[in-house]
Amino acid sequence: MVEKIPVQKEFIGEVKRYRDGVEVKKFGSEEVGSSATFLTNDSPIPHYLVTRIDVISEEQGKGFGSAVLSELEDMSRETEIPLVLTDGMHLLKRGQNPHAAGMYDRRPGWIEVLNPRFPDRRRYVFGDEHDRRASLLIDHLRRS
Repeated sequence: MVEKIPVQKEFIGEVKRYRDGVEVKKFGSEEVGSSATFLTNDSPIPHYLVTRIDVISEEQGKGFGSAVLSELEDMSRETEIPLVLTDGMHLLKRGQNPHAAGMYDRRPGWIEVLNPRFPDRRRYVFGDEHDRRASLLIDHLRRS
């Protein structure tokens, strides 16, 4: 089992999980500081495909991205279904947090999956690499 890392709590409010997403509110507020959406995909191996992670620009660097990832990771652990995402941070746009680049490399449990045909596509799987589902999914992503 992959260990959980702590989140900077002083800015983080309520964390809500929905059927297809997660949102983290600012402490003491109903305003959302960060959110993520995902699809549940059964092909070829059951997994959650993270389609978007957003952190409001004025909340960057306060742990909101980590809080969203922690909730997604908890969901993956609870259901024993791996997460998959494509890191688009190499395509930095104005207003994005440059410190978020490589965020998954710094978190335990995220495995970078390289495909030689698409060297610019940085995909990551969250899960135990010794788990059969995660290892099958990693092998599939390396070929597709």
